[in-house]
Parts: sequence; C-alpha cells; structure tokens
Amino acid sequence: MPDADRERIFERFYRSGSRGSTRGTGLGLSLVAETVQAHGGSVWVADRPGGGSRFVMRLPTEPARVPA
Repeated sequence: MPDADRERIFERFYRSGSRGSTRGTGLGLSLVAETVQAHGGSVWVADRPGGGSRFVMRLPTEPARVPA
C-alpha cells in the first residue's frame, strides 16, 4: 500500500486508487476506526511480508470506567 494511502485509509469517503476499482463508498474502514476508538481501542494498517496489507485492531479487555 502506498504511503499516501496508508495516511488516509481510515478517512471517511477516502477510496484508494491502488486497487484499480471504483466500487465502494469509502466508509468501511472509517466506520471500523470510529467503532474501535469508541470502545477505547486502536486500529492501524501494516505491510505484510510478501505483499498485501494487514489490518490490526486492539480493544481493551477491561471496560472503561465512567465517572459517577
């Protein structure tokens, strides 16, 4: 994945031109990122050895404390 795409891939309505496809709305990864962040987690993309991309997300194992 080009660095320019990696920096923007989680933006709402962003569609990468590297796949050669014009399908999709560009909402999928932004919804994933918003949902994961709303639960106190994080998500990122990394290169896979041999080609391709790997999407990783981490979610907390303990629920967030809400102030009383």
